[in-house]
This record gives sequence, C-alpha cells and structure tokens, in this order.
Amino acid sequence: MIMKKTETFFSIIIAFITVFLALMLVFLPKKDFSENENRVLKAFPSISSKNVFKGSFFEDTDKYLSDHFPFKDNMIASKTLFEKNILLKKDINNIYIAKDGYCIEKYSKPQNLEKIAKTLKKFKESINKDTRLVFMPVPTAVSIYKDKLPRYAYNYDQEETVNYLCENTSIESIKLQDAFTQNKDKELYYRLDHHWTTEGAYIAYKEYMNYMGLKPKDESYFVKKDVTNSFKGTVYSKLGYSNSQDTIKAYFTPFDIKKSLFVEYDGEKSNSLYNDEYLDKKDKYSYFLDNIHSLTVVTNNEAESNEEIAIIKDSYANCFVPLLTPHYKKIYVFDTRNYLGKVSDFLKENSNIKTVLILYNMGTIDTDTGINMIS
Repeated sequence: MIMKKTETFFSIIIAFITVFLALMLVFLPKKDFSENENRVLKAFPSISSKNVFKGSFFEDTDKYLSDHFPFKDNMIASKTLFEKNILLKKDINNIYIAKDGYCIEKYSKPQNLEKIAKTLKKFKESINKDTRLVFMPVPTAVSIYKDKLPRYAYNYDQEETVNYLCENTSIESIKLQDAFTQNKDKELYYRLDHHWTTEGAYIAYKEYMNYMGLKPKDESYFVKKDVTNSFKGTVYSKLGYSNSQDTIKAYFTPFDIKKSLFVEYDGEKSNSLYNDEYLDKKDKYSYFLDNIHSLTVVTNNEAESNEEIAIIKDSYANCFVPLLTPHYKKIYVFDTRNYLGKVSDFLKENSNIKTVLILYNMGTIDTDTGINMIS
C-alpha cells in the first residue's frame, strides 16, 4: 500500500514537472541568439509536406526544443556539478577540470590530417613561386599544461599531429611547443576559454620574428592594459559552472594609441584593431580585430618597412595580428570560413605580398571549415 502511494506521488510530481516545462517552453519569451553559447539559436521550422516526409521537420524540431529548453543553462551547470562532485569524473563534455582554476579541452586523434596536408600542399603550388609561405600551428593548453591535468588524463599526442602536418606539406614551419613549454609558468591560455592569451600570442610573435630573421619588439615596447577581468569564454559555456574567470589583456602599440592605423573590415573603415563594444558582451574575445571578418586590411604608413604580409587564420590570430603592425606596412588577414574568393588569386593580383603566414590552433584545425577552403 505504501509502495503504491509512493509510486502515485512520484508519478504526480513527474507529470507536474512535465506540464510545467511544457508551459514554460510555450509561454517564455524566445531568444534568437545565445550569449552563453555565442551562436544563433534554431528557429521553429516551417511546416510543409516536403519537410515532413523527408524527416527534416522533426530533426529541426528536436534542435529547436533543445535550443529553447527552459532553464537550459541552469541545467547544464547542475549537470556539471553532479558529474564533478558526485560522479567524480575527470572530464565533463570533453573538458578537464584542471588545477589553478583551468578548464582544459581534451585532444583526440584527428581524422582529417591527410586531407589537410593535401590542401596545404595544393595551396603552396597555387601561389607565386617567389612568395614565402610559412605555417605556424599553435599548440593548445592541453599540450602545454600537462602538469595541471587530472592524474591519468589521456590525450592524443598533439606534437605528433604537428609533426605530421609539417613533414607532409613541404611548407616552412614554426613549431611553438618548446617555446611555450619553456614559458608555461606564464598565463599563456585563458582558464575558461580555448584561446591563447595575448601573453601567449607574444611568445609566438617572438618566435615568428626570430624565424623570419627580423627583430621583435621588446615586451616593454607595448602598453599593456587589462581591458576586462570578467571573461568567461567558450569552455565555460560547455560547463555552465566555474569558480574562476579570466582577465583579457591587450598589448597596444604606439600606433594603436595614436589611432594612426587604417583598418578595413570587409570594406568598412576604422582606425582601431579593437572593438570596446564586445567587452560588455559574453563574447569578449571578439574585442580583438572586431570578431570575424572575411578580409581585414591593416595599413600602417609609419611601419619600419614597406613589406606586406597575408595571414590565413582562425580566431587565435586576432590578438596576434596587432603585434605585427610596427613591422609591416600592410597586413591582409583572411578568414577563409567566410572569404568567398580564392586567396591564391588575390595573392597573384597583389604580387607585392611576399610573405604568407598560415596560423591555426591545433585544437580545432581538424574540424575547421576554413582550412579546407584555403585552396
């Protein structure tokens, strides 16, 4: 009798919760954009006989319900706390809860290396023979901060991936693993975001300049400023919970301070490589280089040379590019996820570009659509 009453009680509770969530789903206001996930949310799909019979209507409905599920962010946070404190899991959503407040993404064996290597080789063959092509793959935190990871945390060897790409593309390569390992006591990566910090980008800048036979600016040349101390980035979005947060530091050149740079973001003119508006949003890393543009052109008529460079990149380069502005009169920055033309055609039409740098982080290069659009 007691068992039956208990079952009835829980059945009523479950029914109440189901009805409550359904009502919330119907009546709560819907958002078009998730600040936490930094993406556009799925709209309710249109109903047509074609969509229904193909099955796409039901798939899109599932995505819509997932995107707009009531209290979704709270439930993600609760799940993280449960798995961390009760199940004692080492990683949650492929993220390690590491030491010193770091949440570090796992690294699995890549699946598309052969395709990427062929793409890079094809691109090299398509550009002018006198254009110097340099590849700088960036290690991620999991490859450098191994001592911060939980015990027995397994990751595929990221150096092996780097070596494969460097050896199978016949492209000049700058390997950053040793330099980053030697400086791992510094804050090279954010605790709650997958990007490197500007301090990490500066280490890479020095390695790049030395490799190219150029003299890097001393760190004291740049005016450092903490632009925000409340950054919770992409890794936080996957966990929904953390006790830490990050500071974003910018390294300003004299040209940034004088506002003497000429910048074109997809044709829109500006005199700054930074957009303060993003500091009031969740996606604060987009402060650098005004988020994502298919082609950004930076002109510095006071640069120490008349050299021009093209950079093909993912978002890691956004805080790296400003460091190069004292050295190059023009910097062309391509994000090939959005660039509709052929970069090789652009280079042929602009033969004054004598250096091309390909900069991608190793955490996302295997799945990044941009790397496959280069050629």
